[in-house]
Amino acid sequence: MKIVTYFHIAVEDNGPGVPDKIKHQIFEPFFTTKESSGTGIGLSLSKRYIEILGGDMFLNQAQGITRFQISFPKDHYKE
Repeated sequence: MKIVTYFHIAVEDNGPGVPDKIKHQIFEPFFTTKESSGTGIGLSLSKRYIEILGGDMFLNQAQGITRFQISFPKDHYKE
C-alpha cells in the first residue's frame, strides 16, 4: 500500500458565497454570473491546468466561508 501526501493551498473569503443552484456549474467553461463582464473561463482554465499537473481544485463552503482548495500529490514533484 502506497501512502500519498499532498501539498494543499486554500483561498477563502467571507463574502456572499456561491449559491447552491450554481455550484455544479462554476468550473464549466464560459459559465459566468457577471452579465456585463467576465468570460467565464478563469475557474475552468485554473482547474484544468491544476489537473494537468496532477492536482485537483474544488469548492468548499461552510459556516459563511467560501474556500477554493487546491491539492497536489507531493510525490509528483522533486524536492
